[in-house]
Amino acid sequence: MTSHATPRMPSASTSVETPTDPTGTPVGPPNAPSVRSGSAAASAHSTPTDCPLCAGDGGRVIWRDAILRVVQIDDADYPGFCRIIWNAHIAELSDLPVADRERLLSVLVEVEQVVRAQMQCDKINLASFGNMVPHLHWHVIPRFHDDAHFPQAIWAARERDVAPASQAARVERARGLADALSFALRLVLSRNSGDNAADDEVS
Repeated sequence: MTSHATPRMPSASTSVETPTDPTGTPVGPPNAPSVRSGSAAASAHSTPTDCPLCAGDGGRVIWRDAILRVVQIDDADYPGFCRIIWNAHIAELSDLPVADRERLLSVLVEVEQVVRAQMQCDKINLASFGNMVPHLHWHVIPRFHDDAHFPQAIWAARERDVAPASQAARVERARGLADALSFALRLVLSRNSGDNAADDEVS
């Protein structure tokens, strides 16, 4: 394993690049120096007119209904990385009515289960920050003991390169994730709500 120093926290005079994912959406802990690729951060006070999750999908949409969507992130290090995004510009889980909160959490659990099964990962990371983009969303990240940052968060300093054969196998498994998630979400939401999830979308 490649050794590394703990990333230095910036002083007040240091310019900090906010960690972003490959879609350009700011992610990660506040004030953390970026060690992953991406574009400049959005304002810490995003509004529906400047919020990247209002302006765009935030990833490749693999399932959507009237109130939320599930997208897959094109991340070379983390195939199978998904995000669940509330469609409306809402900052906090507790801002949602109870029924909507339960629907979001049921989708989160289902996505975690499908990603675990499809990716055959060692661990799932769930994360919801929203410090730079205060639009309610959850990251669902498959982790492996030999991935690029394990056991640290994926926004930490890189630990290692992954063996090409291992990474290729993960990329291949991730190709089936959209179909698996679409099927599972149609089933669970139809069962929970009594409808046929006719307004969902798969791309």
